[in-house]
Amino acid sequence: MQASDSILERQNRSRDAKDAADGFSALDVLYEDYLASDDKTLIVDGNVFHKIIFKDTLHIPDCARMITSVIVSKHIGGGKTGDWYEDERGNRFECRGREMMSYRGREIPEWYLETLSLCFEDVESFSIGSFLRCVEGEEQ
Repeated sequence: MQASDSILERQNRSRDAKDAADGFSALDVLYEDYLASDDKTLIVDGNVFHKIIFKDTLHIPDCARMITSVIVSKHIGGGKTGDWYEDERGNRFECRGREMMSYRGREIPEWYLETLSLCFEDVESFSIGSFLRCVEGEEQ
């Protein structure tokens, strides 16, 4: 079973219990899971890494590019174009900008205001670990 299967199963169960008009989304479930988790941070060699709430890759065929969106707690810091992030495996990624999720027909959820949506180019989501830390200002 893939992680996305589990999310979809939970979303489908929740849809049965809730009216679809309430604006429920899979991201709401992911954030609830994040809040309930005991491992929001990970310390490796004295460095604090923050758990990734969501990551996905969008392939853009006309440009032969891919963009990976990562949602993390705003406590990670940074969030500016050019900031560098490192995952718990030592891989480094340059932030190419921030993204804003679209919530057509509904208010932006409160939890979304507590997160950063980072954009990394030319990296697949599976290449990024489960935790990130901002390494802005460190020599790359």
